[in-house]
Amino acid sequence: MLTTLKTVDVGNVSAAGTKATPAELFNKLVECAIAGLRCPHNGTFGVTSQGMSQLARGGAIRVDISGHNWRTVTILRGPHHGRHTMADPEKLKVWKTVDRSGTKVCGRRVFSHARTGGHAKRPEPSKPGLLPPLASVG
Repeated sequence: MLTTLKTVDVGNVSAAGTKATPAELFNKLVECAIAGLRCPHNGTFGVTSQGMSQLARGGAIRVDISGHNWRTVTILRGPHHGRHTMADPEKLKVWKTVDRSGTKVCGRRVFSHARTGGHAKRPEPSKPGLLPPLASVG
């Protein structure tokens, strides 16, 4: 099903290629929530995943990610508490949530940055084992 998304130019907070300050990012997310717009993509308006995570871990927003990385941001502070950006039009299940309590994937808490010293540890790639030679069938 093809859905037409409502888009409105709400202005650029930061110059292209620069990161928005947490206050600028929060204000931009509030503007989008008030207008019912989609959460801005990384690289637009100075938005970065790190900036969004910082606001979420600070308790200012909650980020729900569904489907193919559709972010719905709920405002948790200020006069617009409870407002949210546009929800996933396909209504796909939320598979990741980032908020003050940490990051949850499919409802299970995963390691937070605080527990890993500021860096998310990624698992090492698996090393292929050597397979024994196939016995010839004869």
